[in-house]
Amino acid sequence: MAVLPDNSHYSYLDTYKANHDLKATDIRLVLSQIFLKSIWISEKCIKPDPGFEFIPDAVFHYYNHKNIYCEAAIEIELSQKSKRRYKNKFDEYFCTHYTFVLYCIQQESLGAVIFDQVDHLKRRHNFRDMIFIVNIHDLLINKENAVLTSYTSKINLKEGFLAQNKVE
Repeated sequence: MAVLPDNSHYSYLDTYKANHDLKATDIRLVLSQIFLKSIWISEKCIKPDPGFEFIPDAVFHYYNHKNIYCEAAIEIELSQKSKRRYKNKFDEYFCTHYTFVLYCIQQESLGAVIFDQVDHLKRRHNFRDMIFIVNIHDLLINKENAVLTSYTSKINLKEGFLAQNKVE
């Protein structure tokens, strides 16, 4: 029988963070199966861009249909954040080198909140349709045929990724 040392401490499991990490792993596996020449870098390994506050949950590196290198910022959004937080994140994302941002969500209502903030930002920025949403359940079941939704369109995930072009 194993015995814990006297100086051991109670360890608290953050179930939200554990669920978030499990979803990230599931998403990584699906995207890596669809795009064989790709690299997933988790937030723990991402160096922050100077002058930027936010780090995505992951960055997915892959090649589009023209064999051009692209970088997608991945956000795993399991709960709604404040409108101010979305606004601040989107302000930064519109100024970064990422080809696009993929929000992986569990609840469809969260998509409406995200696109509401995109609507406010498109009036202030040189707008490009770079914020996309995919339902995590749809992604895990339908993989490359999952519905990828942007502010202006819907397309299947693989076609949506491949149609993206690197921003210079």
